[in-house]
Amino acid sequence: IRPQVWWQPVLLLLSVPVINLYGFMATPDVPLILFSTVYFVVWKKFLQDQSPRNTLWLGLAMAALVWSKYHGVLIIVLMLLPQKQL
Repeated sequence: IRPQVWWQPVLLLLSVPVINLYGFMATPDVPLILFSTVYFVVWKKFLQDQSPRNTLWLGLAMAALVWSKYHGVLIIVLMLLPQKQL
């Protein structure tokens, strides 16, 4: 190691615990984020065309969202509140 860059390996070594801690904390929310995105896309298609096919996809997206984490119920309810026509 050259003398002028000694701090780079030390910084990398010291950052490993921080990366592991935040990686562990973020891992359980990855399915929630994935199925939330799927739900938002299907919701937009459902609002444009309320066909039986889009209704089925919306139901599957809602089920996957709730199964990923129970916080998914909040996303579903908060998306339904502003829709007065439904």
